[in-house]
Amino acid sequence: GDTPMTLSAITSAAAFLFVSRAKPLSQLAPQRPPTSVLSAYAALSIGGQFACQLLALKALVDEAASHEDPQLEREPEGKFAPGVLNTVVFLALHFAQVTTFAVNYSGPPFMESLRSNTAMFALLVCACALGLLLVTGYAPLLSAWLELVVLPEALGQSVVSATLVTAVGCYAVEWAAQRLI
Repeated sequence: GDTPMTLSAITSAAAFLFVSRAKPLSQLAPQRPPTSVLSAYAALSIGGQFACQLLALKALVDEAASHEDPQLEREPEGKFAPGVLNTVVFLALHFAQVTTFAVNYSGPPFMESLRSNTAMFALLVCACALGLLLVTGYAPLLSAWLELVVLPEALGQSVVSATLVTAVGCYAVEWAAQRLI
């Protein structure tokens, strides 16, 4: 639906704003940041993180499909109806967005740490809390307002597990890309 996509766009815009407001460190770093988006570092980082996110999304979509009503007929041009599949896709993409900003935030030695960028840190914490509220079903009215459904407990646990594994995988890819190249 439109409401979750609007929330996603606002979160993304705020994250970019807060990244741009990050303060540089007072002392120049001895190393230089990557000079091109076409570098080996960028290719490894972007490709590896993309693979982690895509594998998680594929696994969650496959699991969500098994929880969908097989009798449900969806019209591509019909009125939007919330369902398990679109809820899982939204949550997976929401957590992927948070993970991407958290993992790729530069921090030292070029600019202030993520914890020191209080607006960015607060945004990421709030986005995680919102996602967890929606995954666990503790806020059914919020889910309904966002045009999402409350997930079965096992599926919600899968979303959280996939998110954690993906976050660790993306962090490991970024760590390796920075050190190997």
